[in-house]
Amino acid sequence: MKITTQGEFSVLFIMATAVLLYSCSFKPSPKKIVEDMISVKNTHQVTASLEYFADDALLEIPKMGIKMEGKEGRRAIAEYDSVLNTILAPSNFAISGDTVFCSVTEHNDWIEAAEIPDAYYPRVMFVVKDNKISYNFAELADSSKENFERVLDHFVFWGNDKYPEKMKTMAPEGDFIYNAENGIMVVDMLREWKAEQKQGKREPVSGRMPKRLDKNK
Repeated sequence: MKITTQGEFSVLFIMATAVLLYSCSFKPSPKKIVEDMISVKNTHQVTASLEYFADDALLEIPKMGIKMEGKEGRRAIAEYDSVLNTILAPSNFAISGDTVFCSVTEHNDWIEAAEIPDAYYPRVMFVVKDNKISYNFAELADSSKENFERVLDHFVFWGNDKYPEKMKTMAPEGDFIYNAENGIMVVDMLREWKAEQKQGKREPVSGRMPKRLDKNK
């Protein structure tokens, strides 16, 4: 049996300490994790973007009626964002411990098809634990919410009239189901609706409140 001398022990201790300090120094900051996640998400790598989240991560966007916990719901939204070519532009970062605050501007095919300004989220929060995002909250600006509602008020009425089965598929209980198939379907319908508006085939609907595609809270 080899006996470790005091000198050898000191060398081993120094080496172990150096490795520990090295690994700690290269531990990504919460801000870096959030920035990397957004960068990957913007390239529409669904599986890779999900790796930045904890298995039970919670997502809340109250003004859009979104509250989802766990991988299944987040994957559905990630796939929806991917087929819509969603691009997120973060700004105004602030850090408090493991919590990252920022603002986000969002552009995607839905917004483009509806011909409304990019969505703006003035307050977005990410909580990072053990190098994984465990909580994500986003507050939609009132002006952006109004832009969405103005489109949906007329689009949903048109869709229920022309494509009732498709509307039932996308929102069987009045709440839009986020997934890739519905993302493609709703953008195609939005483009057709806007084209009809421009051709003067249908007058804008007024004075009627249709069943909404989603329930804003």
